[in-house]
Amino acid sequence: MSVPQTSIPMDSSKAIREPSRATSWWHRLSAKVEWAGERLNPLLVKEVRQSLKSRQFSITFTAVLCLSWLWSIAGIARLGPEVSFGAFGPDMFFVYYLILAFPLILIVPYSTFRSLIAEREDNTYELVAITTLRPRQIVAGKLGSSVAQMAVYFSAVAPCLAFTYLLRGIDAPTICWILFYTFLASLGFSLCALLLATIAKEKHWQIMLAVVIVVGLFYAFLGAAGLCQMRLRFARLPFTSSEFWIENLMFLSFFVSTFVLLYLAAAAQLTFTAENRSSALRRAMLAQQVLFVGWLGYVLYENTGRGLKAGTGFAGVIAMLVACAYWLVMGSFMSGESSELSPRIKRRLPRTDLGRILFTWFNPGPGTGYLFAVNNVLAMMVFALLGVWYGEMNGASAAGMPAASQMLTQILLLLGYFVIYLGIGNLLLRLLRKFTRVTLSAGVLVNLLLLMAGWGIPTIIDPYDVHQSTYRLGHMTDPYWSCIATIDPRTSIVHDELLPIILPAAVLVFLWNLVYIVPEIRQVRLTPPIRVIEEEQSQVTVKPNQPQPTNPWD
Repeated sequence: MSVPQTSIPMDSSKAIREPSRATSWWHRLSAKVEWAGERLNPLLVKEVRQSLKSRQFSITFTAVLCLSWLWSIAGIARLGPEVSFGAFGPDMFFVYYLILAFPLILIVPYSTFRSLIAEREDNTYELVAITTLRPRQIVAGKLGSSVAQMAVYFSAVAPCLAFTYLLRGIDAPTICWILFYTFLASLGFSLCALLLATIAKEKHWQIMLAVVIVVGLFYAFLGAAGLCQMRLRFARLPFTSSEFWIENLMFLSFFVSTFVLLYLAAAAQLTFTAENRSSALRRAMLAQQVLFVGWLGYVLYENTGRGLKAGTGFAGVIAMLVACAYWLVMGSFMSGESSELSPRIKRRLPRTDLGRILFTWFNPGPGTGYLFAVNNVLAMMVFALLGVWYGEMNGASAAGMPAASQMLTQILLLLGYFVIYLGIGNLLLRLLRKFTRVTLSAGVLVNLLLLMAGWGIPTIIDPYDVHQSTYRLGHMTDPYWSCIATIDPRTSIVHDELLPIILPAAVLVFLWNLVYIVPEIRQVRLTPPIRVIEEEQSQVTVKPNQPQPTNPWD
C-alpha cells in the first residue's frame, strides 16, 4: 500500500523560509553588535556598568523621575482651566530645566571627579595604568561614562520637555538649543573635574579640590538657571539670522579648542614622565591663538563697512592684552617643565634642519616654552600694530578712540612687561631647580607671586590715585597702572621716561634667558639602540594570512 504524497503549498513553503531569513538577519546583526562591543574602550564599559549600578545614580535618577512627575501634576493643577488658552510653556519648561540641570551640572561632573579619586584611594588605578590602554583612552573612558549618565537623564525628562511645547509660548528649536548648550556645559565641567582629579594625588589636595568643585558647580548651576530664565523671556531666538549662527559657531570653535586643550592636559597628567607630554598641548595652544586672530579679523572685516574702521586700533590693543594674559598663564605652566629630555623624547626630535627650525619650539622644556610664548605674543603684536595703523588711516582720533601714539605705547609696554615677568619667573625657577624639584604648580605659583609683588609693593609704599596725575616711576613695576596711565594726557612721564626703561630691561631679561635656552635648542635626535629597534619590530602586527592560535594551549 503506497502512502499518498502531499504537496506543500507555495504559501506554506514561503512561510517556512521566512523564519530562516529572519534568523540569519538576526545572527548578522548580533555579530555586528558583538564586534562593535569588542571595539569599544574596555574602561568605558567598566565605568558605565559601575556608574549606572551605583547607589548615587539610582537615588538621583529616581529623584529626577519623581520630581518631574510631581511638577507635571502640580503645574497643570496650578494653571487650571487657563492651560487651554494661555502660553504657559516657558513657565513649565523652566522648572523641568531646573530638575534636569541639577544632575547634569552638579552631580555628573562631581561623580566624574570621584571616579578617578576613588581608584586612587582603593589602589586600583595602578591596575588600569599597567594595561595597554593609553592615557587618552583612560580619559575618554571616564568622559564616556559621564555622557552615558547624561543620556539617561535626558531620556527621563525629554517627554516632559516635549510636553511644554504643546502648552505654547516656546518653540522646539529653542528647547533643543538650550538642551544642547546644557549638554556642552555638563561635558565641559566633567572634563575640568577630571583634570583636577588627575592633579590631586595627595589626600589633602583631594579634599580641598572636592570642596572647590562642589562650590564651583553649585554656582555654575545657579548661573545656568539664570541664563535659561533670561533666555525664556524672549519670544524666539533669531534662528533665521546669519549673525546668530556665526556667533554660535564662534563660541563652539573656542569651546572645542579649549576642550581639546584640557583633554590633552588631563591625558598628559596620566602619562609617565619619560614621555613627551608637552608638544600636543603646545599645538593646541597655537591653534587657539590662530582661532582668536581669525575670528577677530573676521569681526573687524565685517564691521569696517559700518563706520567702525577707527576701532581696529583699539581692538588691536585688546587683542594684545588678551594674548599677554593667555600666554602668561600658559608660559607659567611651561616654565615648570623639566629642562632634561629623556632618551625616549630625544629619539623623536626633528631630524632635518628645516624640521628643527619649525618644530623645536614644540619640544618640552622651560626654555623652548618661554620662546614659544614670546614668539606668539610677538605675532599678536604685529597684528595689533596693523590694527593701529589701519585705525590711524581711518581717523582713530576723530572717532573718540585713544590716539595712535597712546595705543602704540600700550602695545610696547604690554610686550615689555610680558617678556620681563615671564623671563624673571623662568630664571627664578632655574635657580630653584638647583635645590629642589620643580613642578608645574610651582611654576604657576612663582609667576603669580612675582606678578602680585610687582603690583602690590609699589601700591603699598606709594598709593596711586587714578583721578589725579600722581603717577611716578616708582609704579613702573605695576603693569596695570602703567598701561592705564598711557591714556591719561597728564602723565607724559610714561612716554618720556618709562618706555625707554621697560624696553631695554625686556631685551636684557630676554638675552639672559637666551643663555640657558641655547643648550635646549641645540639638542639633536638620538639614534635608537638596537634593543629598542628589535622591540619595535617585534610589536609589528602579524599578517592576516598567518595562522592564529584558537585556544590558550596552542
